[in-house]
Amino acid sequence: MTPTHEQEETINSPSSSSPNLGVRGRGSGGDLQTDNVRSDTAQTRSPFPRQETNATLPPYASTTAVPVYISSDWQEACSVGRAKAYLLLLASFSKLIDQVRRTSSCISLEHSMNEVSRVQAANDSTPSPSDSEGPLLEEYRVALFVEMAVRRFGYWQERLLALKSTALPPLDVLLVWATYLGSPVWYHDDSVLGGTTHPESAFPDFPLELVIACIDPDTLDYQPVDPGEWKAATGTPFDPIVHFESSTSAAINCPRCRTKFSWPWISEGGKGYAQCLFVAKCPTTNCRLQIDKEAIGVERLARRIVDMYDRSNCQLA
Repeated sequence: MTPTHEQEETINSPSSSSPNLGVRGRGSGGDLQTDNVRSDTAQTRSPFPRQETNATLPPYASTTAVPVYISSDWQEACSVGRAKAYLLLLASFSKLIDQVRRTSSCISLEHSMNEVSRVQAANDSTPSPSDSEGPLLEEYRVALFVEMAVRRFGYWQERLLALKSTALPPLDVLLVWATYLGSPVWYHDDSVLGGTTHPESAFPDFPLELVIACIDPDTLDYQPVDPGEWKAATGTPFDPIVHFESSTSAAINCPRCRTKFSWPWISEGGKGYAQCLFVAKCPTTNCRLQIDKEAIGVERLARRIVDMYDRSNCQLA
């Protein structure tokens, strides 16, 4: 049903059908002045003459042949089998996200505040009181899960690709990888940069066929042959749900002194590592650097530049 104000706008609209269509207003004598533009004059002035309604449409060839201007690579990428494979992969991703929404063992704000209190006590800081406790809402669970998946994607690139490993990564890492491919310009630029600074960690082609072979089409479960290499290299569970339920904090390296310490994923006030107001303090007594995402990003960029110059045997100006 159309709201009252929308009905009034429709009735009073100049384009609405009414007996007074084309009325401009009242003249000085109170008579109505109407547009007397002839239809044939309007057609004469139009630069695009109207096509006759009985004109026949051009014939269309009903053929299944692939046009010659489409390369063989495009034909393979757009094949029916490949489209079905992508749909199966997306269905497996969807099931994974649904499991994240339904899990009841995810991090609670109360648990995270206890973690913050422990870290702040080690830093001689006063922990802030918690105003709200209990499990995270569904949208927060998904956001936290994605943040963890991005970290695990970095582990896969740094610790497995660098070892020339051909083992398939966990499903959450594949989710980040497939999303990354959805931004081809960024993916290409980062691939070129990564191939220049760390050629051993350059991204390979997405192994769609190998991944699909490990997905059960009935249950949509992802079960690769040998997931043990992942746990040995990263120290984290291969199953993303198990990792999501058990991980409480993120490992951080201080950009100044390189001290490694942990910080909770979420905390009161939005200062957890997975939150937009993330800020932490280095626990080293002689450092005490205030660390945020910008500081971590700048340190990572500087490290890549230094590595690139070291590999090219150049000297910084």
